[in-house]
Amino acid sequence: MTDGTGTIPIRRWRVRLPNTSRRPRLEAVVLVCFAAIVSALILAQSYRQALDEARATTSNLTALLGEHTRIAMRSTDAALMSMVTVLESAQPREGDANYASYLDQLNDHLDYVRTLFVVGTDGYAIHTTQPDALRVSLADRRYFQILRDDPEVDLFVGRPVQSMINSEWFVPVARRIETADGGFAGIAVAAVEPSFVERTFQLLQLREFDTIALLHKDSTLIASVPPLPGYYRTQLTDHELFRSRLPHASSGVYTSISGIHQRSAIVGYAALEDFPLIVGVSLDRTQALASWRQMVPVVVLGAILIVVLTLFLRMAMVRRTLEQQVARQEALMHEKVQTIGFMTSSVAHDFKNLLAVVRSGTRMLRRQNADETLLAALDDAADRGIALTTDLLNFAKDHELRAVQVQPDRLIERLSSLLQRTTGPGVELHLDLDAANAVVEVSLAQFDSTLVNLCINASHAMPEGGLLRIATLRVPLRGHETLRDGDYVEISVEDTGIGIGIPEEIQKGLFAPFASTKGRDGSGMGLFQARRFAEDAGGAITLSSTVGKGTRVIILLPLVKGMGRGRAAGTQDATS
Repeated sequence: MTDGTGTIPIRRWRVRLPNTSRRPRLEAVVLVCFAAIVSALILAQSYRQALDEARATTSNLTALLGEHTRIAMRSTDAALMSMVTVLESAQPREGDANYASYLDQLNDHLDYVRTLFVVGTDGYAIHTTQPDALRVSLADRRYFQILRDDPEVDLFVGRPVQSMINSEWFVPVARRIETADGGFAGIAVAAVEPSFVERTFQLLQLREFDTIALLHKDSTLIASVPPLPGYYRTQLTDHELFRSRLPHASSGVYTSISGIHQRSAIVGYAALEDFPLIVGVSLDRTQALASWRQMVPVVVLGAILIVVLTLFLRMAMVRRTLEQQVARQEALMHEKVQTIGFMTSSVAHDFKNLLAVVRSGTRMLRRQNADETLLAALDDAADRGIALTTDLLNFAKDHELRAVQVQPDRLIERLSSLLQRTTGPGVELHLDLDAANAVVEVSLAQFDSTLVNLCINASHAMPEGGLLRIATLRVPLRGHETLRDGDYVEISVEDTGIGIGIPEEIQKGLFAPFASTKGRDGSGMGLFQARRFAEDAGGAITLSSTVGKGTRVIILLPLVKGMGRGRAAGTQDATS
C-alpha cells in the first residue's frame, strides 16, 4: 500500500519488520539502565558506609588520644600533688639535697616531663631537678601570677613558654602550695616537653595528609604530628573548631578543609574534662575513602560483565527462536511448493491431453475440407496451450534443492514466456542477456522460484504497468566486502515501479525473514529466500530503490572455474 505519492510509509513498513531487530535493543537499554541504577545504589550505599567508618575511625582515634593525654596530665598532676604534700609536711630548706633527690626520682618516672621545680613566694626557684635553675626569678611568669593571685585556682596548664635557662619551649603544668591557714606558699611546676606529644602521636603511623594536634583551650597550638614548630604558640581563633564547633559541643566529628594541606578532611576533636586542653585529629578524606574508590571499578566491571552476559544469552535465545521460525516457515513453504507442483503437473498433463484431442480434431476437419482460416486459428491456440503447459511442467518438475551446473542465460530464456504471463499484460518484459556461455552451479528450483518471486514483486510495484528488465553480465570482482575475488555472473531485475520509500540503510533489512513492504498481504519470506539462494550458491544479493523511479535487485553468482568459455561437459540443458 502507498500513501498516494507512490511512497510506502516508513512507519507501517517498520511494523512489519521482525521484532528481533527492535526488542533486543529496547531490552538492552532497559538492562543497562537497570544495571546502572543498581550499581549506583550499591556505590552510594558503600560510600555512605565508608564515610561512616571513616568518621567512626576519626572519633575513636580522637577519644583514644584524648584519654592518653588525660592520663599523662593526671600523672603529672599526681606528681605535683606529691611534691606539694611533702613540702607542706616536711618543709625542707631551700636547695635541700634529700628533697632534690626525691624530685629526681619523680622526674625519672615522667619521661615526658623535662624538669620539676618549686617556686617560692618571692618568685625564685628554690627546689629543682636542674641545679643551675636555682634562684632564677620566675615572678613574671603567667602561671606563677595566676596561682599566686587567685586562691580558687589549684591547677594551671599554660600555653608553651620559653625556658630562661636553655631557651627551650615547654608547657607549664603548675599547682598552688598553701600554708596551714590557706595562705600562698609557692607553686610546684612540671615542664612538659611538646616533643613528647610528637613522639607519642607518631607511633600511630599516620598517612601522608593526616594530622594530629594538641591545643590549649585558648586556641594556642601546643604540638602536632607532623611536627610544625613554626606554628607552635600560634593562636587559631579563626579556625572553624574554635569559631563554631567548641562553643556548641565539647567533642564531635565534622568535614572541613585542612588548614595545613588545603584538602578535604574528616576532623574529630575532644576537649579534656579536667584540663584546658583539646585533642584534634584530621584524616584526609580522599585517603579515608581509598578502599571505596578501589571498589568502584570492580562494581562497574561486574555490572558490565553481567549486562554483556545477559545480552549474549538473550541474543542467543532470540537467534534460536528466529531460526526455529524460519525453519518452520521454510518447511511449510516447501510443502506448499511440492503440493502446488504436483497439482500443476497433474492439471498441465490433463490439459495437454485435452489439447492433443483438439489437434486431432483439427486434422480430421481438414480431411473434410473445413474452413482453413478457422482451423489455423484452432491450431495456433492449441500450440499456445501446449507451450503454456510445457512451461508449467518444466517449472513444477524440479523442486529438489540439488545444485547443478547451468547457464543462466538459457534458464532465463526458458522462463521468459512464464515470466511474461506471471507479470501480467501491462508489464513489458525486456531481456538483456550478455553472460554468453557462463556457467554457474545452482539449484534449478531455487533459481526459478527466486526469479519468479522477483518478477512478481516487480509487477506489484507497477500496478499501472511499466518496463521489467532482466539483464545478465559477466563481471570480475576484486576487493568485495563479502565475496572472494574472481569472476561472477551478475543477474539484475529492474523495474520502473513506485520504488520503496525507506532510507537506504534500512533497505538491507528487507532481506531479513518476515520483513515485508506489503503489509498483511506479504509473507516476508520472498527476499529472504532469494538471499538464501544467492548465499548458498556462494554469491550475494543487493537491493536499491528510489521513490518514483523503481527498484533494482542484483544477484552475483560465482562462475564455475574452467566452464565459462564453452559448453561444459555434463552441464545440464536448461530446457531438459
